[in-house]
Amino acid sequence: MDKLEYDTAEFRTLCKSISQDVINIMKEYLDNEYEIVGLLGINESPSCSIRGVKGIFMEKLITLATKEQIILNTIDVPGEYFDGGDNEEFIKELREFIKN
Repeated sequence: MDKLEYDTAEFRTLCKSISQDVINIMKEYLDNEYEIVGLLGINESPSCSIRGVKGIFMEKLITLATKEQIILNTIDVPGEYFDGGDNEEFIKELREFIKN
């Protein structure tokens, strides 16, 4: 499905509910002195893309994180990524992402 097909009131309500659960977990980690390295999305996903056109779930999650003043570094897994594939460039980018 594409983003337009996911963009329903019911799906947005579900994404908001799940996002609030994730934010609560993040706050608990932060309150206990853990560091959140970042948020991992899936490029061009209608629900989980972060860079470029945000997916519906990530829209809700990032909005709630911003309201809670949770700063998240973000990165997207390439849409063509698959285990065992030629992912050398992305793995290099991910390692740099984790270091920062």
